[in-house]
Amino acid sequence: MTGKAVILGMLLVTLGLSGFAIWYRQHAGRRTRELFGVEHGQRIQLAPQVHLLRLDPPPPQIERAPATGPWKPIAQVSGMTHVRGAMMEDRSFAWTPVEDCGAGWQYLMRFRDGQGETTLALDLECARIRILGVPDGEVSFAPMATFLRRFVNENQ
Repeated sequence: MTGKAVILGMLLVTLGLSGFAIWYRQHAGRRTRELFGVEHGQRIQLAPQVHLLRLDPPPPQIERAPATGPWKPIAQVSGMTHVRGAMMEDRSFAWTPVEDCGAGWQYLMRFRDGQGETTLALDLECARIRILGVPDGEVSFAPMATFLRRFVNENQ
């Protein structure tokens, strides 16, 4: 009888911890899901093609990606999995109004799959990110700024 109680206890603990993990993941990315939306969020996490483009000179405003350019493939580079994961976490962003420090948008990061593409403009100096084509799609990435700057600079 004791062995059955231990197994039942382990099962209940496992179910409880699984429920907590699901709740935590939903809670930890709520604001990010609102920012990106389902389509863009899934593409950022799963797109097989990811490219980086350096904008030189950095434009002060950007509404769409240029038609051509030396886009560098980065889907398979070291750290890309971590970038994708960080972009889905609320704690990676500062949810306060974004201030333009005047640096301009230095990079574009494009995520592409069979259904379309999502392009993010990056201002590494001001630590802000913008989803092209999405109204109110701009937010500060100050909490992950050091990590994202290092990643981009190593893979440009």
